[in-house]
Amino acid sequence: MDTHRIGKPVNWPWSGVWPWVIGIVLVVVIAVPMVTSRVGRCVDFADSTGQPSYCVTGPALGVEATWAVGILATLLVVFLAYGLVRATRATRARSHRQDVDA
Repeated sequence: MDTHRIGKPVNWPWSGVWPWVIGIVLVVVIAVPMVTSRVGRCVDFADSTGQPSYCVTGPALGVEATWAVGILATLLVVFLAYGLVRATRATRARSHRQDVDA
């Protein structure tokens, strides 16, 4: 059985491309709605009070939480993209070795 230098079998799940792609898709599908969702409210005063009516909108999670989720999601996507690149290179190297051996 062919193994990587750390002793894990080549067919170990993280050496495949699909787990990394699925991870990136999941992070994007979960994080984008969380970061882009907005909420708002309006206050309408009667004319006799003299106060103006107003509306307020903002991120549904709050400004700080939206930044935190956005930064964490970005870091996670970068990590997963790095794993995807490594898995792709490993897959190509294995297929090249098999072509040479054949």
